[in-house]
Amino acid sequence: MAKGEKKRVFTWVILVVNILFLLWIVSGLTSASNNCSGMIGSDLDTCQGATAVGAGIGVIVIVFFWALVDVILGVLWLVTRPKAGQPAIQPQALLQPPAAPPGCAFTHVGFRFMLGHGPDFYGIWDASAPGPPVSRFPKTPEAWQEAWRTFNSWEPQARSIAAAPPPPA
Repeated sequence: MAKGEKKRVFTWVILVVNILFLLWIVSGLTSASNNCSGMIGSDLDTCQGATAVGAGIGVIVIVFFWALVDVILGVLWLVTRPKAGQPAIQPQALLQPPAAPPGCAFTHVGFRFMLGHGPDFYGIWDASAPGPPVSRFPKTPEAWQEAWRTFNSWEPQARSIAAAPPPPA
């Protein structure tokens, strides 16, 4: 585990759920073995046969639910894990915006991208790759909406660093 990386709590939840299912099966099989005490002859044979069938059905039902729960938990674990090579990003890790290129200003900042404007365009800059905007939009009200939607889909937890974008030219 890399320095500073936290263990995922959800992994432990999955482990505990699996242990509980295993204990459920063991306790069910253990309790089923004591159902025929005090019986003799054909009653004992019938009771033991019925107990075996009942315990088998019980184990099958528990294993079915166990598999179903494990599939659901596995999908949730995969969906919520950080992308490979990226640490889990905390909200306080939003970028401190660098200086904007000459004639440009940033209005919103996220974990990686910044939204801003230039003299005749709106743009989205990649803070990890200095240079021109990675996405550029004309300076119109419609283009501002499109720029905002694009930026917001890339950076859903972005924060504003300016009161508002300038009015479209």
